[in-house]
Amino acid sequence: MAMVAAPQTYLPKVARILRRLRNRHFLLLDVVAFLITPLLALYLRTDELFNWQRFQNALLLYTFVALITRMGVFHYFGLYRRYWRYVSSLELAQIGVAVALATVMITIEYVLLRLALPWFNLPRSTPLIDAMLCFIWVGGFRASLRLTESIDSQNN
Repeated sequence: MAMVAAPQTYLPKVARILRRLRNRHFLLLDVVAFLITPLLALYLRTDELFNWQRFQNALLLYTFVALITRMGVFHYFGLYRRYWRYVSSLELAQIGVAVALATVMITIEYVLLRLALPWFNLPRSTPLIDAMLCFIWVGGFRASLRLTESIDSQNN
């Protein structure tokens, strides 16, 4: 029977990896996450992962629009110019404001797409679920970097 390593053995390794991350890595990880979260939001809403052909075109268009909008808002808020090792609650609140603004913009775009394109049939809750997943990803990932910095300073 294999033994599971204690958290004390792998936490410093994870902390070292996270400390090496730069803003370009956050940008790349955000893009990957923003490409996945609409599909995950649709799955959470419909409970159908492998039967999504009826939403395929609408999901692809929504993903593209949401990605461009979020990246623009996040760039405007300077989320890729910060030093995330020392993130404070004020900066986490700024992430919340950026996600909220992007969500409002995406929801307006979603409504316009629904009015303009009869085949755009994503469930109406998709932007909201997608926004929650994005906030968890963006805020949680950046806060985890601060947490690893705190853990490392306690160990030294």
